[in-house]
Amino acid sequence: MKDYYAILNVPPDSTEDSIKKRYRELVKQYHPDLNKNNPETAKKMTEVNEAYETLSDPEKKRRYDALRQGGVSYNDGVGMPDFGGFDFGESRGSIFEDIFDVFRGRTTTRQNRPANNRGADIELSVEISLKDVLTGVKKQITVDRLENCETCKGKGTKSESGVSTCSNCKGTGYAQSETRTPFGVMFRTTTCPTCQGEGKQVKDPCSNCKGTGTEYKRRQVNVEIPAGIEDGMRIRLSDEGHKGKRGGTKGDLYIRVNIKSDPAFTRQGKDLISTTKIPYYTAILGGEIVVNSLEGSKKLNLHRGTQHKEVYTIKGIGLPDLKSSKRGDLKVIIEVEIPKNISSDEEKLLKEITHQKKEANSGPWWKV
Repeated sequence: MKDYYAILNVPPDSTEDSIKKRYRELVKQYHPDLNKNNPETAKKMTEVNEAYETLSDPEKKRRYDALRQGGVSYNDGVGMPDFGGFDFGESRGSIFEDIFDVFRGRTTTRQNRPANNRGADIELSVEISLKDVLTGVKKQITVDRLENCETCKGKGTKSESGVSTCSNCKGTGYAQSETRTPFGVMFRTTTCPTCQGEGKQVKDPCSNCKGTGTEYKRRQVNVEIPAGIEDGMRIRLSDEGHKGKRGGTKGDLYIRVNIKSDPAFTRQGKDLISTTKIPYYTAILGGEIVVNSLEGSKKLNLHRGTQHKEVYTIKGIGLPDLKSSKRGDLKVIIEVEIPKNISSDEEKLLKEITHQKKEANSGPWWKV
């Protein structure tokens, strides 16, 4: 029976982490990729793998320990433990990848790919009113952006033969460097600094655009702002951004919508909130008043005894939902005005009402 603990050189009471740590050390020591001139390392690596596959799994380790403590050999009629269906998880496979990707050149798959000459995005802002939110609005935006150079038609060169394959990366867009380490040669792949990942070089650059193939132009772009949009939202206009170098694709244009504050209304989602002042006698007697909305004046009936700061709701005249045609409400906060000065006639009348109230001594005085 093989002594897996001896192979890994760890005590039987080792933790899972300590077994994994020791296995990593042995992989670095015996892996064939690092010891191509020593055939014995391949055999040793096979033993290390076999030991780790058993001791890294709790169930297999338990069964191995039971056999080991009982002095039963795998060849004593018991046979090898059933290691079928073993899921290594982060065992041999992932550990090998962590350690040996750099030795096998796999780092190229994890590096940034060469640039595809896509132009940069542009972000601008536009200001609209609450009434624009109600109806939606079309705005014309001035954009300064890179477009194809008129002189070279976007090619970046004066002649057809002015663009050639990059001499540094041979057209791949990648540059590779290598560093020698105690574990072997580590390769690093990056975007080619000569052509910035394009794989091409301009030998005869256009005098107007200096080889970029682009120049700034001022354009007017129309943008449809939908009803119900909220403050700070962005609208994306595809292919309205900067043009990429030498025939590259266009970026996008983002329009950030800022909604101006309105002195008459406060927005709360789809609802609008306004404040209306009424005289004290209207609050007492009730009646019809006129309030403002985004669509003009609206009539509102107040009940008798309306209280200060009481809220009335007019359904369906708020703002629309961005995803549907359903509109919010207008909520009107009533502020009752108490005059600081009144006429002598008003004072006389109020005193008379107060006197009658005291005599009646029942119910609200306005019902006397």
